[in-house]
Amino acid sequence: MKLRTACIVSATALSLGACLAPTGTWTHGDFETSGGRNPRTSADYDHPLYARDGGVVDAQGPGTVERNRSPAHDVEQKGTGRMYILELYQGAIDERDVLSLEVTALTTSLERARAEIEGLGRELAESRAALQVLGEERERWTADRAELTARLVTAQIRRLESEKLLLESKLEWYTTGKAAVEAKSPSVEETP
Repeated sequence: MKLRTACIVSATALSLGACLAPTGTWTHGDFETSGGRNPRTSADYDHPLYARDGGVVDAQGPGTVERNRSPAHDVEQKGTGRMYILELYQGAIDERDVLSLEVTALTTSLERARAEIEGLGRELAESRAALQVLGEERERWTADRAELTARLVTAQIRRLESEKLLLESKLEWYTTGKAAVEAKSPSVEETP
């Protein structure tokens, strides 16, 4: 036991000795340190020094100590015993019930959304079918219109041809009829 105690004491002494500052002066870059301490503060620099959290660091002079106000461990005593465990269990059950209700609500919402998507899909398919029917009907009407236009043009051509024949026959009748009338009627010179 004495050997074990002696080893612990010597290890502690070595650890504390290693933590103490060296007594010599050493230089590193633009820092000169005496006794292991840097006497410069952030006021000695052209720009401020920043900590890891982003705040400005202001070094204190040698020999000053600031007391850490935050506790080293959680000082509030948490509940212990059966009642605390039952409260935790009841809280977990309540949270499970709330989450179960939320899952049920989200499931019904998802089912409604799926049903709406299916309805919209059917409506889209019906619209596409109706569009196809309307397209076919439009093509049929276009073909009918082209056929009626062709018939109208043909009828107009035939009417114009018949009018032409009528005018030609009238002209021929008028010229042949006038010649026949002139041939039958005696001329004024021939009469005594």
